[in-house]
Amino acid sequence: MNNKKFIYFDLGGVFFHWRSGLAEITKKLEVGSGKLEEIRIRYDDQVCRGKMTTDELWGKYQEELGIIGPKNFNFAQEWVKTFTPIPESHELIKELIKKYPVGILTNVYPEVYDLQIKYGFVPDLDYKAVIRSDQLGIVKPDPEIYKIAQAKAGVEASEIFYADDQLPNVEAARNLGWLAMWFEENNPSKSVREIWEKLGK
Repeated sequence: MNNKKFIYFDLGGVFFHWRSGLAEITKKLEVGSGKLEEIRIRYDDQVCRGKMTTDELWGKYQEELGIIGPKNFNFAQEWVKTFTPIPESHELIKELIKKYPVGILTNVYPEVYDLQIKYGFVPDLDYKAVIRSDQLGIVKPDPEIYKIAQAKAGVEASEIFYADDQLPNVEAARNLGWLAMWFEENNPSKSVREIWEKLGK
């Protein structure tokens, strides 16, 4: 029997593809794509925790790669514009939000969440909770961010369903008693079917 009273979703890899975006930006800037990704990984934790802005990350790219770049280049905006939506999960959440309280639990950069909404990569819906790493200074899979999310949901751990494309994040949620599943970014139709099955449609 389905006893779920609150549903949380991750964003990147669930509602949109984002990993190829840096490669597109590197074409504009004429630098090696591997170099940009290497730098992103190095500073990712700091930016996700809100300890570094996206402008400061862009400054690191410029400094380390000697990029001058276009005048007034907005890295966050140009990066988000390269994302592509995952239509199956967009349709899923629009249906689920009619039946359940739904929230977002995401590791995200400052500015980027609002841009994801603005450009339609995340459906602009009435989310009952939006738990963002950049606002809390805590990133998944740290158990503390899940505890904050649970408190915000106002339900028991066993009453929460969660989908994420990163297995460590899924395991962290399961360890706290949530029903969590791995969302297969490259097979969203299968993942959507599994979500409906787990929710007892």
